Amino acid sequence: MQLTSLALLCFAAGIHARAVLSPRASSNINPDVTQFLARQVPIAEARMIAHINGDGAVVAGAAAPVLTPGDAYQYYWVRDGGLTMAALADLYAATQSSDVPSKWDLFYQWTIKTQANARASSPGWFKEHQAWTKYSLDGQPYQQWMSPQYDGPALRASAFMKWAKATGNAGKYYVASDPNSVIKTDLDSIVNSYSVEDGYEPWEEVIGEHFFVHMTQHRALLDGADLAASLGDNAGAQTYRNTAQQVRNLLNSFWDGNNHIKSTLGGKNGGQNQGAQAKCDANAFVDISSILAIIHASDDSTFPANDPQVQATFYEIIRAFTQGAYKPSTVLSDWSLNQKDTTFNGLPMNPAVGRYPEDIYDGAQYTYASSKGAGFWFLATNAMAETLYLAVAANDRTGAITITSQNVGFWKFIGLANATPQTIAKGDPAFAQAQLLLVDNADRFIRRTAKYVTPEGYMSEQFQFATGAQQGTQDLAWSYASVVSASLARTAALALVDGGAVVIPTPTPTATTGPVKPTATPTAGVCPVSDADKKDCGFAGITQSGCEAKNCCWKASTPGSTVPWCFSKIDTTTTPVAPSCNVALASKKDCGFAGINQSGCEAKGCCWAPLSVAGPWCFVKA
Repeated sequence: MQLTSLALLCFAAGIHARAVLSPRASSNINPDVTQFLARQVPIAEARMIAHINGDGAVVAGAAAPVLTPGDAYQYYWVRDGGLTMAALADLYAATQSSDVPSKWDLFYQWTIKTQANARASSPGWFKEHQAWTKYSLDGQPYQQWMSPQYDGPALRASAFMKWAKATGNAGKYYVASDPNSVIKTDLDSIVNSYSVEDGYEPWEEVIGEHFFVHMTQHRALLDGADLAASLGDNAGAQTYRNTAQQVRNLLNSFWDGNNHIKSTLGGKNGGQNQGAQAKCDANAFVDISSILAIIHASDDSTFPANDPQVQATFYEIIRAFTQGAYKPSTVLSDWSLNQKDTTFNGLPMNPAVGRYPEDIYDGAQYTYASSKGAGFWFLATNAMAETLYLAVAANDRTGAITITSQNVGFWKFIGLANATPQTIAKGDPAFAQAQLLLVDNADRFIRRTAKYVTPEGYMSEQFQFATGAQQGTQDLAWSYASVVSASLARTAALALVDGGAVVIPTPTPTATTGPVKPTATPTAGVCPVSDADKKDCGFAGITQSGCEAKNCCWKASTPGSTVPWCFSKIDTTTTPVAPSCNVALASKKDCGFAGINQSGCEAKGCCWAPLSVAGPWCFVKA
């Protein structure tokens, strides 16, 4: 049955997938990032297309002309294939690229083949046949790998639904009377398996119940219900909606009650990565997969990118890869690139991000004895950027920015002046400034990616934690998909801020990884005992040696605390005299720099004036 025009309109209006907006990007906002993406996105599209072989398999690892013997990723992963094809579908919706449809036809035939092979397989200890993690390039499930993985059917269904929406041909992929039609096969697989707790997370290392899996299932079911209803399958639509509600109920349990969404509940190591075992032992489960769940599966009522819990999780990931939060006792990566490499072409970059802080997989080895240390991942770093672009769109739809005790740290990282619990309404000048700061910070993550792609635009799985050299498979399909989806989200975000006033970037301080000789005579003093007396003396990402080189005190705070790790000494050489901020306008001396925020100003021991007051906002005390 073909999709009628009326049904197509209903499906297009109801589907929860985000619309792709027409480009209205302003060159006023970080034109270097605009230029990089204008070059890189066509390369990424070409590389994704190159990864779809003649049989329609989306090969995760390297493709010609960079394929080398021994590449370990010469398989079709259902998850990677779904995310790659979803990115191509979104790009096609935006550009109508003529290179995409023929590849989709091949992928459709490949999906029919692999779904049939899965139905005929003997999974063994797990029951859901469509939950095989990966396939050999002959289309057979690869049984010597970590399966089951329940996000694969959800991501594949979502990719096909995006393609159906873009092409107006949903009836080809979903047939209510045919349980073997490709979308129905995957949606029914979710219905059959959503409640099991024996699946692997996206990294194929840990068994348990996973936030990413449930988020992708929830999204596919909601979109599937809309699709089924548009095609007259009301019974199927009701089944998918009812199941989606059951999955939504499960998602509520992943918040740790303090500062982040745990990626896994009941996790136990099912692979051989010793870093994964360390993650299970720590049981914090701070993991980029929680953020990947947001960019691929959230909606306005289910963990949107502007949700305080999402933003708290975002900030904990930053702390994990800069301040050493959640760092295990045995670790092979020191993430020093984030400390010594803070600008690109003189412009600030945000930190690079890996999978999780306990990780030791270097793209080939995964034991403490063999690994050279986990690197940062392109797809993880791009996901951080995309989350911020999506937050801009979510704030615009919501009409307000909500800051609570949960996401104060996030907004301080973003650089918002007066980042305290409050609601900032759309129309308030602070709302517009916050939106621009989100775009600017997102762009800083893209700069990080831009620095480490090859001159030809190739993107590996990882880049090394100290040098930035690429490692792992040198041409990962998912890496290219991540830059495409981030770019589309950026286009939408820029259209909303509409090229307003140029963001005044907060300069990124030069970080250090080793002892640095102080430039001034050290001040005698003691380190305060009371947390209440601690005044910030550093910046996000400062190391202990860098802090102490500034003649400041260092003590790690508990995860989630707002108490600074690097703080000023109490001067014991003079009798304290309370300085005054009651300074005449004509006498004010600038104590900051363009773009400094209140916390940064006050951390320098200076005064902060309201935005409405003329003269320098940050000035020297009398």
